[in-house]
Amino acid sequence: KLSADYAFLTRGNKYSMVVDKNNKIISVPKLNNKPIDAMGAGDIFHAMASITSTISKDAFLNLFLPQISGAHAVEIVGNLDYPKIREIFKTFNFYKSSISF
Repeated sequence: KLSADYAFLTRGNKYSMVVDKNNKIISVPKLNNKPIDAMGAGDIFHAMASITSTISKDAFLNLFLPQISGAHAVEIVGNLDYPKIREIFKTFNFYKSSISF
């Protein structure tokens, strides 16, 4: 109904999900079991989802990279810094060998 390719939803410390325009739902569980400060994690998730959605049509990838970004964001106290792209891709490559796209 929104005429968008994807709709994203974060469920805080539970999971995140994406719904594509065909109503297919994909979810990814939380990736960080020891958050320090969750303030702003949803913001970085949605910022990354906006970026990935403009360069990729892979719904899982468009969900997974933002989920990794949020997992890194909860390790930063008081938004004094931001998740670094090299760390996000390092984590992505760690998981990449055990999942298929």
